[in-house]
Amino acid sequence: MVREVDDPRFGKVLHPGVVPHVPENPGVIRWPGPPIGAHNDEVMGEMLGLGPAEMERLRQEGVL
Repeated sequence: MVREVDDPRFGKVLHPGVVPHVPENPGVIRWPGPPIGAHNDEVMGEMLGLGPAEMERLRQEGVL
């Protein structure tokens, strides 16, 4: 139930397989997921309520 998937940043990575597993048509994993940090602005801004200046400060400090 584990498949190798090509990730543009890390090369081959392991992903959980498609469930249910049907041997005649096992399915494929077409996308390894979003890049690291792709949702930082959404999480920090919309979910945690940080403003643009505070997010920029965190970027400058290497937190984000």
